[in-house]
Amino acid sequence: TPWADTIQQRLAHSPFQVIADLPHFAGRKRETEALKQALLDASPVKLCSLHGMAGVGKTTLAAHLAYQLRPYFPDGVLWARLENADTMSILNSFARAYGLDGADYKNLESRSRVVRELLAPKRILIVLDNVETSDQVQPLLPPSGACAVLLTSRRHDLAVARGAQRFQIGPFEQKEESLELFANLLGQDYVQREREPLLEIAALLGNLPLALDIAA
Repeated sequence: TPWADTIQQRLAHSPFQVIADLPHFAGRKRETEALKQALLDASPVKLCSLHGMAGVGKTTLAAHLAYQLRPYFPDGVLWARLENADTMSILNSFARAYGLDGADYKNLESRSRVVRELLAPKRILIVLDNVETSDQVQPLLPPSGACAVLLTSRRHDLAVARGAQRFQIGPFEQKEESLELFANLLGQDYVQREREPLLEIAALLGNLPLALDIAA
């Protein structure tokens, strides 16, 4: 109990920059469990790459996972969407989350170094969403230790991910996952009544979660 209280106190004062979790999240149980095991592994380098085509729900899965893993990273969960911000701004955002103004460090090398020093003793999860190039990622990586990093990208050939545990995510593989998403949005009674037409719609949309969400 004292240990649990201490963790809760740390969580209450640690940054949590994750986007909102979808209330109607569906499926991905196998992928979620595999990613949890990888990110909570005891190895000194915990870098995971989640890649797949647009619309399969990489960002949604990463956010859902971050909420579930928050108690395991009591020093915070940092989030950056790489296509919307430059590396220098992201580093400053990470520094400010812990009370340090990174703007005093004017070049990429010095700002990256001071952020690594800041994060070195901490147990945090960093989510780098929608990575396009390895050059975006390299300055944002923490030193080896208790930190874990999850990348999401449409690309599967990122050089920075060569030593990472890689997870390919595609359309829903099981009909029940598509029906679960429909049920979360439309209600279970409706889905039971319209099961066959909904399965036809899901098939026409390639069982892509984003497309199913829009259709629902």
